[in-house]
Amino acid sequence: MRHVVLAVLLSGCFHVRLNEKSSEKVKETMFATPFTDAVKAEPCKSTGTDLINVHVSSNLGYAWLSVITFGIVNLVDVEYACAPQTGIEVVQPPAPDP
Repeated sequence: MRHVVLAVLLSGCFHVRLNEKSSEKVKETMFATPFTDAVKAEPCKSTGTDLINVHVSSNLGYAWLSVITFGIVNLVDVEYACAPQTGIEVVQPPAPDP
């Protein structure tokens, strides 16, 4: 019985890691409901590059909050970093002729 309780208590945390190369990281807690998505529009707009590192994690408290609210409140910690600028300008598609 003790092992079952321990397994339940430790099962609330998870981590997802993609490409660990980065310099500056931004960390924020995102909120989603069954009716809306957690969206971060253009996270690297200031650098003009794409994401290079994304780390998504949750914890037991967030899991219990989701259970208590019947899945209406869902929190997750998101940490991301933008790719460094290389000094090369991004090639833009040609503008259509009028």
